[in-house]
Amino acid sequence: LFVYNQTTYVFAELYDRVLRRGVIGYCTLTENGPSPWKVALNMPFHLSYPHIMQKGNDIYMVPESYVANEIAVYRAVSFPDRWEKVYILKSDYCAVDTTFFSDDSRTYAFTFRFIDDTGRLMLYSVDDRGFSNSGICVSDGDSQMRPAGHLFRLDGALYRPAQDCTESYGCALNL
Repeated sequence: LFVYNQTTYVFAELYDRVLRRGVIGYCTLTENGPSPWKVALNMPFHLSYPHIMQKGNDIYMVPESYVANEIAVYRAVSFPDRWEKVYILKSDYCAVDTTFFSDDSRTYAFTFRFIDDTGRLMLYSVDDRGFSNSGICVSDGDSQMRPAGHLFRLDGALYRPAQDCTESYGCALNL
């Protein structure tokens, strides 16, 4: 979910069965229910998990693009349906579900990296040039750690939603 100009947008993967890959789509939520889905970003490779964030007046999206073997940042040229790639945070890097959060004026990113068929939850410090360190492995081989959305605070505690993939892909949600 992303609120912009008092409108709530839902961004998600729309799976194109003809192309056999995901594109990023959006709809808006109104009092009468959701609007029809529209395509926001379509690339010649699979996209999913559109992490949306705002920095100043700019809106950015970091979709999962592991097939392209990169973590790329797109900026809204005309929100919500025109985006341009502005830079690659990490290339030659197979990772999914990159999620950013800020705490005490510092920015961090969680991402789930695949190495030798094992998933590793990685934590990076982020600055204006991208990932500013080599990353910390928070969890290795744990099928309950894959990111599942924006971090949030409740009663002063910071929560990180995670997909539980122990039985099957995304079968449950952990906090």
